[in-house]
Parts: sequence; structure tokens; C-alpha cells
Amino acid sequence: MKELIESFTSSLYSNVCRSIFEKDKLLFSFLLTTSIRLMQGKLTEVQYKLLVMNMDGHSVTSEIQNPCPDWLPNATWNKLCLCKQEDPLFDGLIRHFEKHKESWHDLYDCETLDDALFPPNEASISKEWPLFMKLIIVKVFRLDKLPELLQDYVYQEMGKEYL
Repeated sequence: MKELIESFTSSLYSNVCRSIFEKDKLLFSFLLTTSIRLMQGKLTEVQYKLLVMNMDGHSVTSEIQNPCPDWLPNATWNKLCLCKQEDPLFDGLIRHFEKHKESWHDLYDCETLDDALFPPNEASISKEWPLFMKLIIVKVFRLDKLPELLQDYVYQEMGKEYL
């Protein structure tokens, strides 16, 4: 059964990619990957919504004060707090942010995105942030770096043949 699903997915991907522009292939790969992960239960609707919804940090205000007003815009802080309101997985991120301000500042100011820039996740045994959570964090912090991380997500979840 697993081979049948993989074969169908591969056939679907290759046939659709023949008919779309090159610039749209990453978006299609991402949508295919997230659809599969949602059906498998490896991704929640809330997490998916946080990544794809338009977040306006100006219309939402947070009860928690921005710990770094000198370099972090309030709109960005409000977006992080919105993530916390929507998904309890982000509770730890807010507490972690206040403890590791300098590390988060490095991620905010980075030229090139690297896994080493993400401060260690104290709530995880592996000390790593889940990849989809990284996507949401990068969307909030550095929207310009999101396509790069989307490629990593598709590659890690589906393999290089889906890029």
C-alpha cells in the first residue's frame, strides 16, 4: 500500500510539474507535502493555518510586553504572541525568547539562514525546534528567508525529487 501511495504521489507531482511554471514548483511541492502531512496527522490544522494566514501584527496587541523593543518591532512581537494564542506549542517559545534575547537577535539580523542560528530548544530532548515550527518562526521574523526554509522542509519531508 505504501508503494502505491508513493508511486501515485510521484506520478501526480511529475505530471503537474510539466504544466506549471518553474517558479511555481516550490509552492506546489509545499502544498503537496503539507497536504500529505495533514492527512497523516503529522501536522495540525492550527500549525498550517499559522504558516499560511496573513498575520498583521498591528491589529493584534499582546498582553506580554516586548522584551526587546530596541531591535524587535512590536508588530513582530505581536505576531509571535498571536502564534502563542493559537498553538500552545509556542508557549515555550515566548519564555525562551525572553531568556535568549541575543541568540534571537542573531537570527533576526542574519544574512544567511542556518540551523545553528536557532537557539537550542530547551523543551526538546534533541534541543532542536520542529521544522514546521521553524517555518512559522522564520515567517514571523524573516519573511524574506521563508522560501529557502520551505525548500528544506520539502526536501526533508519528501526528498529531493520533489524540488
